[in-house]
Amino acid sequence: MVKAILSQIDNIKKPVAKFISTLCLQWWSISGKYNFTNMSRYMSYSEQAMRNAYKRGFEFSAFNWELIKDHCSDELILAFDPSYIFKSGKHTEGLDYFWSGQDQRTKKGLEFGCLAVVDVKNETAFHLNGIQTPDKHARKKAKQNLIDHYVDFILSSLPASGSLSTYLTVDGYFMKKRIYQSPVGSRYAGDHQNAKRCQLEIFI
Repeated sequence: MVKAILSQIDNIKKPVAKFISTLCLQWWSISGKYNFTNMSRYMSYSEQAMRNAYKRGFEFSAFNWELIKDHCSDELILAFDPSYIFKSGKHTEGLDYFWSGQDQRTKKGLEFGCLAVVDVKNETAFHLNGIQTPDKHARKKAKQNLIDHYVDFILSSLPASGSLSTYLTVDGYFMKKRIYQSPVGSRYAGDHQNAKRCQLEIFI
C-alpha cells in the first residue's frame, strides 16, 4: 500500500520513495531507542544514510492526502488541536511554556499542532499534517503570535488541488476575534454563533 501511495505523488525521486517505503516497513522492528545509531542496527540503511535522508525531508502531508483520498468517504471535516508534550532540560529546540489541557495550566515543555481529517461516515480520523510550535523567541523573531503560527500552518497544510472540507473544528481557545479576521476564519469559521454551536456539538 505504501508503494502504491508513493507512486501517486508527483515529482518524488526514486531514492526518496525507496527510503520511505523501507522506513514504513522496518520501523516496527526496531527495539529500544529511536535514534539513528540504534535504528541502523535494525534497518537496511547505515546511520549516515538515514541522517542524510532525514535532512532532505519528506512531504508527509502529500502522502497522507493520497491515503485519505483512497480510504475515506466524502463526509469529512478538518480538526486542528495543539497538544502539550512534557520535556525537561534546557536546550531542547522549541522548549517553552505551553497550555496543558490535562492540568489546566501552562507548563514547561513542547507543543505539537496536529491537523487531522475526520471521516464522519466511517467514524475514524486520519492525520494530515503536524508541526512543532516554535518557542516565544522564535515567534517574536518571525513577528508572530500563537494564533498567527496556527493560521499559517493550517493554510500551508491545505492541498493545492483544493480543500478536503469546508468545516474546521477547533477548541475554545480559538473563539477569538483574531481567528475570524484571518484567512482561516473567512474560509472556515463562518459567523461566530454557528462556529460556536458546531464546537459545542463536537467537543462537549
